Formats: sequence, structure tokens, C-alpha cells
Amino acid sequence: MNFMSRNTFLFFAFSLLLPGCRSAAKQPASPAGQAGKGTAGQLSPGRWMLEEDSLATVVIERDQWQFGYAGKAPDDADRYRISLVSMGGSSGAAGEEEHLVLTRNGDTLRYAVLTRNDSVLSLQYLPRGNRLLYRRR
Repeated sequence: MNFMSRNTFLFFAFSLLLPGCRSAAKQPASPAGQAGKGTAGQLSPGRWMLEEDSLATVVIERDQWQFGYAGKAPDDADRYRISLVSMGGSSGAAGEEEHLVLTRNGDTLRYAVLTRNDSVLSLQYLPRGNRLLYRRR
């Protein structure tokens, strides 16, 4: 797959809006360490399907995030390293926001984590604010 079509795919995947999600300011980040929740610094592994486009998927394995699309062979250019970062809020621990940071060869993607558990992963792409809702497959 050439450079232009890969970037077009990534742009399309990130530009989907999900109008039904609540804003990150109204919904606190999921606490780590609860039963059924990903632990601090780790997302629940597995295959996740984008609710707005069932052909767009993400595979999470340990500290790796692999974007996928039906009919497209997996490519190392679609694989990112995962970091979860707590961003302090003005209201103390309850106001902390969790960010998902994906990095690959100098390329960095940043998301606010709205919800994360064993069945739902809801993200807000920063700085544009697009919302993505993934469900476990």
C-alpha cells in the first residue's frame, strides 16, 4: 500500500464522529484496577471494532496498537506503541483525565480516554475532538 492511501485510510479512520458520546469533561476516566477494567498503563487486549465502520478494527496486544481495515493486509506502518498517561485536573484525583498516546517512528497520535472497560473503548482524538467508539469483537 502506498504512502498516500495509508494516510488517507488513517485520516478516514480518525475523522469519524460519534455524536452520541458524552464529553470528556462530564465523564471521568475509568479507575484502574477494578474488576473488568484495564489496569493502569494497559488497555484490555483483543480485537476492537469501530462502531461507525465495522470494517475498521484495532488489535491491542500488550503495548502494541495495530490499526486494521477489512481487505487490507496488516502493515508495520499501522502499528503503534501504546502509552497511557494521567493528566492532572483542577479537581484532584477525581478530575484526572487519562490520555492514550500512540507513537511510531516520530509520529504521535493523542486521544483522551472517555471510557475503557472489557467491552467498550471510547476515545476523543486530540486536538480536533473527533470521538471514536470501539466495541470488543
